[in-house]
Amino acid sequence: MLTQQPKHVFISYVRENKDQVDRLESDLEKAGVEVWIDRHSIKPGARWRQAIQEAIRQGDFFIACFSKEYTSKVKTHMNEELTLAIEELRQYASQREWFIPVLFSECEVPARSIGAGETLLDINWVPIYEDWEGGVKKILNVINPIPAEVQMHIAALRSADPFVRLTAAGELGRIGDNRAVPSLIEALNDSDMHVRADVARALSLISDPRAVPALIRALVDKEYYKVGMQAQAALINIGKEAIPSLEQAASQDENRAIQNAAKDLLRVMKPRQRPD
Repeated sequence: MLTQQPKHVFISYVRENKDQVDRLESDLEKAGVEVWIDRHSIKPGARWRQAIQEAIRQGDFFIACFSKEYTSKVKTHMNEELTLAIEELRQYASQREWFIPVLFSECEVPARSIGAGETLLDINWVPIYEDWEGGVKKILNVINPIPAEVQMHIAALRSADPFVRLTAAGELGRIGDNRAVPSLIEALNDSDMHVRADVARALSLISDPRAVPALIRALVDKEYYKVGMQAQAALINIGKEAIPSLEQAASQDENRAIQNAAKDLLRVMKPRQRPD
């Protein structure tokens, strides 16, 4: 499945900071982030340790909330969560921002080893106690969540009502957020030709090269004048980034109809290309 999902963020904290954590959770969720917090997210009857381990491993980001309350503790479950998070962090490339330290008060980040001679002190932290709104913006700049409006339309692409799906495709094209592209690619297989046509039109407006292979297949949609022509327009809008895939389809695709459609489109597109 290609469907985009909200970013899943695990928040680690000590109980004394519950109010700040609730505020942070609320601000992130308003921005379209799915927040995982133990007291809200663990289902009754679930093995809580296992649930926490899975949530950390599956999370898109890990937010560690440090504070004077944390540093004053000798023992806390937050330390266990940090251990699991550091194990996960070590598996990521160094340029991948995954572990986000947040300071709720003036305090020190623990100098715990993360490997290769580095510690948590080598990861830039967000002193949110100095400027709450500015700190939240810094966090969101890293997480880069899909806006709630876009999430709503992506979900609507899976509605049982073709009119709802049609409207969603049109709105996603109007908004132009390329994070909707995987879901639009999936929707190019919709059973309704009008939906497929509007999805191709949306992909034309967004002009994201990731859609090229699916748009090439859509060139030979059984409803060519509804769907195929929209796919053709989308590929033309994408331009030179679509040409290598079209050339490959024209020479190697097993489907003769796709080969011919790709050749025809290349004859249209190649003269349009200009040197950079």
